[in-house]
Amino acid sequence: MTAIKKYFLSNSCYVHIAAGKSNETNRKRGSMRKHSIPKALVKLYVMIVIFFTLLIWTIWGNAALTVSNIKISSSRIPPAFSGFRIAQVSDLHNVEFGKGNKKLLELLSESKPGIR
Repeated sequence: MTAIKKYFLSNSCYVHIAAGKSNETNRKRGSMRKHSIPKALVKLYVMIVIFFTLLIWTIWGNAALTVSNIKISSSRIPPAFSGFRIAQVSDLHNVEFGKGNKKLLELLSESKPGIR
């Protein structure tokens, strides 16, 4: 039988030091080891999560309709254009918003631009 000394490092952390090698000591030491996930596997999981997050964000960004209302004031704009509304549609990237772009056209008509 091998003599094992136990040294306490803190309240919950201690170290076993064996005087010789035996199967009993190796079993005791093996049971104290923590099973951890390899760093490469953690990096792979993080990269997969980032990839899918970017993929979903890209798909949503190309298929979402957003409206931005901006008020412009300038002395160079004639008074006849006071309250005039302009609808600008951009960055559609060949995406269809409903059958025949119905959702896009509804959103445009709701904004009530000054020119139709």
